[in-house]
Amino acid sequence: MKNLTTLLSKILITFILLLTTATISWATDVRGPISTLQNYPNPFNPETWIPFQLAENANVTISIYDISGKLIRTLVLGDQHAGMYITKERAVYWDGRNNLNEKVSNGVYFYKVSAGEFSAVKRMAIVK
Repeated sequence: MKNLTTLLSKILITFILLLTTATISWATDVRGPISTLQNYPNPFNPETWIPFQLAENANVTISIYDISGKLIRTLVLGDQHAGMYITKERAVYWDGRNNLNEKVSNGVYFYKVSAGEFSAVKRMAIVK
């Protein structure tokens, strides 16, 4: 019964994620100051990469929140040059841990990429 519950939980999280995640264009130009792309893989376990694009140099921070809006992790990238950060070598890596270095639980999370005065938010899910 536990295996069935776990499987149904994974299916539900994946279904919710598919319904709520917008299709992202992987265009090579940036139309605004920042373009936040969907993390990959998504859903993920236990690690993911968060891609983004910058139209101009900016101080970049990524904040990760749980479904209730509680801040889980802050990744400070500092000053970044304008460009595309979409490959695994350049995208931001998150190991699925909170600010106390504890593994976070299954569920839907939000990440906010902030660059200067601008920010953008996307959803992601951890399925174990």
